[in-house]
Amino acid sequence: VGELVTCKAQVIYAGRSSMEVFVTVESEDLITGNKQIALTAFFTMVSLDENGKPSPVPKLVYDENNAYESKLYKVGEKKHILHNERKS
Repeated sequence: VGELVTCKAQVIYAGRSSMEVFVTVESEDLITGNKQIALTAFFTMVSLDENGKPSPVPKLVYDENNAYESKLYKVGEKKHILHNERKS
């Protein structure tokens, strides 16, 4: 109560039909201006066609020279691989 909440989401990896999304929730005290991270989370989103079946997503384009984006991409890729191994 009394704080501003900002949610930021970034696609960090795209597989064939799924995407790994990194979400950060930040709260800001409107009186003092102090900000803090309230939550970070990874979500897996699956693209579905009009029949509810998985459908392809475009390949993710990211800046390979940006250390932060590269690190997040590798985290997403690893999560994707581990998930697929568990399904097998």
